[in-house]
Amino acid sequence: MKRVPLVGATLGATTAARLFTAPAFLPIRTAAVSSASGRALYTFFNRKWFFDKVYAEWVAAPILRTAYAGTYQTRDRGLLELLGPRGVATALLSASDSLTSLSLGFLFRTLLLLLLALAILLARVGGWATIAPRVDLSCVVRVLAALAIALVLYPKA
Repeated sequence: MKRVPLVGATLGATTAARLFTAPAFLPIRTAAVSSASGRALYTFFNRKWFFDKVYAEWVAAPILRTAYAGTYQTRDRGLLELLGPRGVATALLSASDSLTSLSLGFLFRTLLLLLLALAILLARVGGWATIAPRVDLSCVVRVLAALAIALVLYPKA
């Protein structure tokens, strides 16, 4: 099955070479080209029909444009920008902006948020068990309570 094109091309080239060089077929060739229908058939097959140009412009180019716009621009490049350095920088910038918006203008509110975030982080990671013997827990509770009371007494202006 793989050799069918090779055999066909070799057979066609051999037949064309024999017909072109054989003196017996010279009158047939001359008669075919000299008649009106033979001349029309000869010019039809002898012209360049630009099949490669038609295929390239009408079939291949739309497929390439669609593939470029559909997969590369939206998926590949978008994914690389999302997970690459630009995406990480954008995520960090938006996270810092959201953290900056939590700053309410008073120092005790910012400290309360920082201490609460630290307490939650230590509780989640399990580091509280490591720090607890060195920290007076009642002092931490008093500071957090004082900050919470100050938050209630001095609402945002």
